[in-house]
Amino acid sequence: MSRFSGTGVFFGLFDPEHALPFDESWSLFLGDRLEAASGSSALLFGERLRQKISLIEGTTNLSPCRDVRCALDRARIVQARYLLTATLRREGKSKRTVTLGYWAVSPPKLLQSLTRDLPESDQKSRDLAIFLDRLAKDFLNPSAVQNGAKSVGPDTNPGSAVEKLLDQGQVDQALRLGERLSSTLPESKKTAEFNLALLRTYRASGLLVEARKLVSSVMKNGAINSDFVLEAANMYRSQGLSAEKVRGLYYQGLMRLPDARHLWGKVMEDRIWRGHPRQALSMLSKYTQTHPGELDDRMTGVYYAANVFSGNSQKADALWTKEYTSRKHHRTLLARHAWLYRQAEEGHLRKVQSKAQNWIRAGFESEAIYRDLMVALGGLGEPIEEVRTGREAIRKGFASDWIKNRVLALEAKGY
Repeated sequence: MSRFSGTGVFFGLFDPEHALPFDESWSLFLGDRLEAASGSSALLFGERLRQKISLIEGTTNLSPCRDVRCALDRARIVQARYLLTATLRREGKSKRTVTLGYWAVSPPKLLQSLTRDLPESDQKSRDLAIFLDRLAKDFLNPSAVQNGAKSVGPDTNPGSAVEKLLDQGQVDQALRLGERLSSTLPESKKTAEFNLALLRTYRASGLLVEARKLVSSVMKNGAINSDFVLEAANMYRSQGLSAEKVRGLYYQGLMRLPDARHLWGKVMEDRIWRGHPRQALSMLSKYTQTHPGELDDRMTGVYYAANVFSGNSQKADALWTKEYTSRKHHRTLLARHAWLYRQAEEGHLRKVQSKAQNWIRAGFESEAIYRDLMVALGGLGEPIEEVRTGREAIRKGFASDWIKNRVLALEAKGY
């Protein structure tokens, strides 16, 4: 496996849990096409990245991806044969990890993966670029990967043994070991870590039916942790299963794991998205009573959005000034949507237009942000730009009934 196989490697970087304290454009290109255009193999972020990508035919208007499925589609657009992904995760209060995945693009298949701790010193934009460039080069060099890997032997934690094989890219061996242990281990030995490792192995092997059966069984009476629930939810979402099924996993997981912070956040966000912000505030009050201490970014976003949509405008504005403007924690999609809604409520439509367009260009594409932008454009009396925005949202898969009906209404008027 050479570093730049075939027509190059497409690189996608994802931060689904907001593990880093800064915003970047999480889509990178790596390979001989970019090298030929830029004369450099370094990974780039943000505006410098967009300037380099604009030199490559067919990539000028590509917006950043937020998940692997989107990245695989983009890799096909630029005719890359392989995809390299990096997913950043939180592991406790301060620890961060990055998992590299090496995928065949067509048909999509995970060929190799590797998880490493992210040093504290690398949790800045420039340092992260240097760290990932170095890690990617080592990862795509088979001798470096193999020489640095430890052999997998007997392990007191069966999940750890399977994960080690996955980290070394030995997916077939991980599958054989995982299935053998699953059939021989007593239920008491099938820890949450083992069930998570087996689920990841099934997904990496493309055994999606087996993966769904495992989720169904484990969620009923097996050992789980919040990572298992989040992995299962990501799988459901990537397979196009309904929002109700994804939501059911979060609620089921929270019933079994009443102290799981991530699941509390997911469920409270769901209450707000479904139009019940006061229920979210009530849940947050119960959470803070049993879990005292500073709220993390997601919980702060829940508190801000719940106050905005409950009509507690002064409290929301004070919270934004104290927690968001000063600490720059307006990271979650829900918090961004709530901020745009609040600005529109105050009549600051130009501010909504500018910020929504900037966020979309930065990769925070969603039905909610597109809708906020269309509302602002409609209020500003710019129907041509509004219908163009609606068509763009539909083309990119954000085709809610509101957006479709609004576009149809504008088209009926001749726009």
